[in-house]
Amino acid sequence: MEVLAARLAADHPRTNAGWSVQLVPLRDELIRSSRTELLLVFGAVFCLLLLVCANVASLAVARSAARAREMAIRLALGAGRTRIVREHLAETALCAVLTAVVAIVFTTVSMGAAIAFAPADIPRLNEVEVNASVVWFSIAIAVLATIIGVFLPGLRGSATAIASTLKDGAPVSGQNASRVRRALVVAEIAVTVVLLVGAGLLARSFAGLQRVDPGFDVQNLLVLRIAPDVTRYKGAPLVTDYFGRVFNSIGELPGVASAAAVTVLPMSTIGSDFYRPYWLEGARPAGNAEAQANVRMATPGYFNTLGLPLVSGREFSAQDAIDAPRVIIINESLARIAWKGEDPVGRSLILDYQGGATARQVVGVVRDARYKGPRSDPSPEIFIPHAQNPYLVMNVLVRTTIDPAALAQSARAQALKVDPDQPVHSVTTMERLLAATMQEDRFAMLFVALFAAAGLLTAATGVYALLAYTVAQRRREIAVRMAIGASSSSVARLIVMESLTLALVGCVLGALGVAAVSQLARSILFGIAPQDPLTLVTTAAVLFTVVLAASWLPARRAARINPVAAMRL
Repeated sequence: MEVLAARLAADHPRTNAGWSVQLVPLRDELIRSSRTELLLVFGAVFCLLLLVCANVASLAVARSAARAREMAIRLALGAGRTRIVREHLAETALCAVLTAVVAIVFTTVSMGAAIAFAPADIPRLNEVEVNASVVWFSIAIAVLATIIGVFLPGLRGSATAIASTLKDGAPVSGQNASRVRRALVVAEIAVTVVLLVGAGLLARSFAGLQRVDPGFDVQNLLVLRIAPDVTRYKGAPLVTDYFGRVFNSIGELPGVASAAAVTVLPMSTIGSDFYRPYWLEGARPAGNAEAQANVRMATPGYFNTLGLPLVSGREFSAQDAIDAPRVIIINESLARIAWKGEDPVGRSLILDYQGGATARQVVGVVRDARYKGPRSDPSPEIFIPHAQNPYLVMNVLVRTTIDPAALAQSARAQALKVDPDQPVHSVTTMERLLAATMQEDRFAMLFVALFAAAGLLTAATGVYALLAYTVAQRRREIAVRMAIGASSSSVARLIVMESLTLALVGCVLGALGVAAVSQLARSILFGIAPQDPLTLVTTAAVLFTVVLAASWLPARRAARINPVAAMRL
């Protein structure tokens, strides 16, 4: 490809000199813009999988401990350990299969909504389906999670020593099982902290994006794309006349304030953008040191229609025709770079564009706009009168006094009245274009928030199950405490403090997890640091509140234990 580029440069020195090629693998090009959000989705799914595994493992430990005496009796009566393991495996497999069936059915039914919810620029999104590969992969993950989360803890319970377990009054669970369950709950809380912090950071990042000023008025703007036939509209007069008639036709509609066009609109991916060198008269840099700017063609009234205010000078007018002196309008960024803050109106700029390097007089300076969306920074821009450089593929912009969506079909019909053979397509509003630039951020925020809510519910369930089981196991101990003078409030406080201790340890570990993934988070956040104190404090407050709510019922049950009745058990 480099050899071919060199040959083209030699054969066409005026247009190809200095140009080469850059090869990019197709796969990298397809997924480049979606890689981060897909990794984020996978990370959230993996975190929720860890939460569920930890929760189920905790329940399995409790279940195996509760059945320890039963297993010991069966072993004492002659049951083989292999048979007990086989039975436990059958129970586990039945639960896993039933759960997998429900999950696959639910996923199949909700697939359409999930695809509609995802950003449209994810490659091959329309090919996503629940096929055999997805089913087998899900089954494999479910089996692995089942073995780790349920079967292994169950095996531990089946290997209980017979003699010690059958002793009168022997506890059905030891300290090891209790520590394992607490460790699993702490792990749940830590993973939940990571999800909650991620959701909070993405929510604040998205709110920050919505507050960014794009530089123009996005309200009440309708957008239409028009691409006239080059064989019918050949030459500047025909092109200029056609678009003028389109503007007049659309302007006849009630509720239309003005109409204009430009080659590339802010927030839009449709249109031709040209990045060309420029320099001041008599100051052309040598070699590759030439500054460059985005070059766009605009019709008279475009900046007024867009709501992009002039800083100085004037807009284009009908006098800026093909045979008039060459003029341009630049933005503030280019004015600061080229003239160091001085007013450039009336001065000349050399632009290397069609026809070679040509001097053009600056007649106006407009405010900077964020053309690529709220995340983008303004870049140098040069606008050329459309009549002086007629371009066929244009974005027509219509400023309305009513809801622009209500005029969409009427405006398209008016444009087609001028010439029914010319396509008028991709009718939308500027608000939708602006929203589309933030759809990846919205998707990431809502998706992680959904998983964070599920994770919080899972962690709360784990805390509740642990405390409820603890109260049941320590019933006799609590009765003794109350018999020798402990109050109901102190017993309840004991249970609550245990839950808060678990939450504190989980928060610390979760904060370490957030620090570990902060570099990935930094690339998708806007205007906020991964270690944002407000988000961390809010997450901790939400988590402690949920943990307190989860511990309320077990603490209440512990406080209501009747010492006399408990001691008789």
